[in-house]
Amino acid sequence: MDYKLLKTLLEPIKKNYKRNIKKEENKKKIYCPPEKSDLTKRLLDKDTIDPNELDYQKSFHNQIMMELKKVEFFFNQNLIFYKNRLRKINEQMNFIKQNKEYKEYQSNLELALKELYKEVNHLKNYIELNLKAKTKILKKFNKLTKYFLVKFHSGKLCDEYIEKNDILKTPVKFINDLNSEIEKLFVNTFFNKYSQNSLKVLKEYITPNIFTQSQSFYLGFYCGIIFILLSTISLISYDYNIDMDDDINFKMIFPMFRGFGILCLYLWLLGLNVYAWNINNINYKICFGFKNHYSNVISIFQRAAGFTSVFVLIFFIYMIIRTEIPVFLIIFINIPVSILPLICYSILIIYLFCPLKNTFNYEGRIYFYTVLLEGFISIFNRIDFKHVWLYDQLTSFIGPIRDYEYTMCYYVHFQKPDLEKKILCSGTRNVVLFLGILPHLLRMLHCFRIIIDSGKFYPQIWNAGKYSCAIILAFFSFFVNFYPQIYPIWWITAIISTIYSTFWDIKFDFGFLEKGKNFPLREKLSYKNKFFYYSICILNLFLRFMWVLSTSPEIVFQWFRPEFVSLIIYSMEVIRRGFWNFIRVELIHIQICKEFKVTNDIELPFKKNERGEFILREKNIIDIMKINKRLDKLKTKTMLN
Repeated sequence: MDYKLLKTLLEPIKKNYKRNIKKEENKKKIYCPPEKSDLTKRLLDKDTIDPNELDYQKSFHNQIMMELKKVEFFFNQNLIFYKNRLRKINEQMNFIKQNKEYKEYQSNLELALKELYKEVNHLKNYIELNLKAKTKILKKFNKLTKYFLVKFHSGKLCDEYIEKNDILKTPVKFINDLNSEIEKLFVNTFFNKYSQNSLKVLKEYITPNIFTQSQSFYLGFYCGIIFILLSTISLISYDYNIDMDDDINFKMIFPMFRGFGILCLYLWLLGLNVYAWNINNINYKICFGFKNHYSNVISIFQRAAGFTSVFVLIFFIYMIIRTEIPVFLIIFINIPVSILPLICYSILIIYLFCPLKNTFNYEGRIYFYTVLLEGFISIFNRIDFKHVWLYDQLTSFIGPIRDYEYTMCYYVHFQKPDLEKKILCSGTRNVVLFLGILPHLLRMLHCFRIIIDSGKFYPQIWNAGKYSCAIILAFFSFFVNFYPQIYPIWWITAIISTIYSTFWDIKFDFGFLEKGKNFPLREKLSYKNKFFYYSICILNLFLRFMWVLSTSPEIVFQWFRPEFVSLIIYSMEVIRRGFWNFIRVELIHIQICKEFKVTNDIELPFKKNERGEFILREKNIIDIMKINKRLDKLKTKTMLN
């Protein structure tokens, strides 16, 4: 039901209502005999009657009747479609029961039945919401016409129309009957799998909990271990008065710990991103092109908690070896300190490259490698939002990427003396400069690719300019160590690049500064609290200027060790990127959400041939969404601004 259009049709009626109220207030000041005090008699003056008054009311009535018929048609058509869909699923389930060799496809039908159940309940919400809107708009209509001399009884006529129509009169009955059939089929078919919990499984599918009780327990258990270890590390550091400058080995291995720790931080932020997108109904799965696999919130948090536990435990072992605590030293005395970061990275490598399917998020890792490779190839081919998003993340990971390169260099030259390793793995090597400009260079080439595909210079030419500034800044940041006289130029370039990037974030990546009722934000917002948007913008600006810490080392180093300044700057950039993700993905969702359904299209495994017999489809793929060519063009035009 087009509620906005109906409200627009009420505007002229509202003006007449206000004029009549104003005239009535003026007449109250004049004495009027009791027998003529009735409001209707007072409004009999010719100047109070608008000749178009009845036409306004008839236009409103015609429109609301048209909207009711649209709702009825949509509801009726979908109800017929869902009944046919249920019949097909039932037939294919009976076919599998008779042909046991096709039992492996029963899981496809189970998913199709669950999605059908979800769609039917969405239809129920749809009809209830529209009938509620009808009641609300008619209430406004009756309020605005209560003083009118000529009144069109639109509400009464609408009620009569609904009373004669079974679908609009008792829509919940039709929905409940269909739901009962789905529940009965699900319980009868999957009772052996779920036993008495069959109905519970079906209902939980349409109202899933982000955290189950067992998942919450394990996540809390991991977080508890992390908290205890961090508290113990802090107490040991305070009690033994540890000074990092006293340990040369720590300065050598700290960058390796730093890179792994920032990765753990990013995983926690990614979990928060997915959690926020879920509770605000932002369909990130479509934005990233997920098909038959994606990680839910609890899975991401569990990975983050697992890697963080490993990181904190290894660092705890380092603190024990460093302080030589007698009780624990016996256990870890034979472990060289320089090997400890390697344990962390070994676990990460096993996770990333484990070849076993159904282990360590195998399909998610394949998706990551595919998008990473496609993002590089897309310089010469078509580009999508998922490629742009991933390489934007890499631009914020330049610091940790340098730490990973340092880790490789350190262990390649592990047998050499520490002084020689320090020289061979220093930050003045050309590879450090290359890693600093590579993500920005790839993103700049992506911008040129989009310009070629779309045939439009604006706005991507300005986006390419932003990455060009970042590349120039990376050059100055590298060479300022050799030529201190270019320090003022580095300052100017850093300020220009930061302001340039911040403006691009606000205007194009966030879609703000759009004229309308929500200015300076945008017309459509998915997050309910506007303060959230303003907070993200302020934090984005503040965190982009965190590089200022490195400009006054004589002041900053009074409070932080040089090694920790880099940790703070790298961490703040990753946190900024996490906040950026909230708004960027939300904007992409808003741009394309009208083109998609809220439920998944599940392809049934069988089809009927010309003789009416079931045969297996050639491609039995469970697709989350069937994205056609028109939507691909839409993504290219709107998602990559």
